[in-house]
Amino acid sequence: MISVQFATSNDKDNWNNVVELSDYGTIFHTWEWKCVIEQGFGDTCYSIVAKENDQIVGIFPLFSRPMLVENKYHRYIEPFSNNFQVLWSPHPRAWGYGGPIALPDENPIIIQSMFNFAEQLIYKNKKVVDWRISSFCDPNIRNIFHEENEYLFNARQTSILKLSDDVEVLWNNLKKQTRNGVRKAIKENIEVVEASHISEIKEMYRILCKDLYERTGIPRNPYSYFKAIWDILIPIRKAKFLLAKYDGQLIGSIILFYHKNNTMFYEHGASLRQYSKLQPNNVLLWKAIEEGSANGFKFFDLGGMPLDEEDGIYKFKNGWGGDITEIGWYRKRFRYRHVRTLAEKIKTVSQFRLE
Repeated sequence: MISVQFATSNDKDNWNNVVELSDYGTIFHTWEWKCVIEQGFGDTCYSIVAKENDQIVGIFPLFSRPMLVENKYHRYIEPFSNNFQVLWSPHPRAWGYGGPIALPDENPIIIQSMFNFAEQLIYKNKKVVDWRISSFCDPNIRNIFHEENEYLFNARQTSILKLSDDVEVLWNNLKKQTRNGVRKAIKENIEVVEASHISEIKEMYRILCKDLYERTGIPRNPYSYFKAIWDILIPIRKAKFLLAKYDGQLIGSIILFYHKNNTMFYEHGASLRQYSKLQPNNVLLWKAIEEGSANGFKFFDLGGMPLDEEDGIYKFKNGWGGDITEIGWYRKRFRYRHVRTLAEKIKTVSQFRLE
């Protein structure tokens, strides 16, 4: 008999055991990642577990976030807009994977029972108007579950590089422009080091704000998120900050996440634009690949890429010899009438602000 309920702090080890044993678990499913999100963003996590004979056999992390928290008019309609929440799995401000996982892998009864429990949560919580899931599971099974449960599909993709212990093979798989970028950085004596002090994370965050958030308009992740990664994941060696330095100055950085000595995940790359010709991003990624190869990792997930093949980020991530993999967001909407009311409120506020 399968029972479904919310997890408690006492379930931490058994929760992580499911993530560890499942072929479809990731760092983003772990209990520690839940703590990173809670500490870093202050958002609510609904940690759902399925139990059989008092043993956890399935887990489903969900994160609740105001629907319009990143809308420019959000501050003018608080707390009204906070009554409209979206449930996410994974969290939207940190690329990753979510959805339910179960033992044995993809057990349909266990997964469906957790979906049912989550939907009951939505119907009881009148604030939830939408939920979105992006799973790291078998694509065929994932599609069946989401299509049978009437989810809408939105395209999402990443590039996954298959690693080997032969670095020369990995090097030869790089596109010419990518190899030249690595050579350029090495020739310019760009040094790649692992962050060893919190002060370096503060400096890294300054670069992220200047290069990524301010330049592109991407919503800014709070410093507390990166501090949480440092406090929670670094001590257990589930993450690493790699820094690029030129003449002793920090000019670029990336974050690496690790899962089961099997898969590495790349996140939050940025560099100062005045040093872009030195190609710090290229040498950072190459050093990560060398490290993964030396330590026996099998895969390197480059953390998502645009669908537009002419986009600069697409071209950059497509240069490393990985396989472009379709993942997808699956979305289900609730309470259309309430959302229309919110849209009308935003329209009124925007007209007022423009006047």
